[in-house]
Amino acid sequence: MRFNEPAATDNENRPDSEAARDSRKLINKLCLLRTAGGQWVFEHFVQRPPNEPEIQYSFGSDEDAAEWLLNGQMQNVFEHYFGAVENLAPEIPSSRIRVNSGAPIFFQPDAEISARIDSFAAAKGFDRRYALLYLLLEGINAVETVARADNLDTTGSQS
Repeated sequence: MRFNEPAATDNENRPDSEAARDSRKLINKLCLLRTAGGQWVFEHFVQRPPNEPEIQYSFGSDEDAAEWLLNGQMQNVFEHYFGAVENLAPEIPSSRIRVNSGAPIFFQPDAEISARIDSFAAAKGFDRRYALLYLLLEGINAVETVARADNLDTTGSQS
């Protein structure tokens, strides 16, 4: 089964729109797939014509699929696989609800870093995606703290 993102509510999809006439426009789509074996798979399609498209697949947990379906206003599909929203939605922490407000960032760590990320995620009880977000935010916070301390040292404050 394939579940596509809801259609854009703006005019970008209209054939007479400026975006539709601009052949260099970035195409960025995310679909959720359900395999015959019951596994959730995310398909991410990115293309900036005339370049060839990049299609990436990643496995997702039931929790990831539930979030995606709810964020996409696909309550009927959610209820088909997970039951009534009223019964299950409280189990999904609001901090885990995805908000697409920025461009996706892709990277492919080497085997050692992947193993370290997976080990951290398992130790904390996080899924891999949440572990990456957690580590990224902790790293940014640490760097900003050091930068503030360095700024204080260079502005003449005495320790």
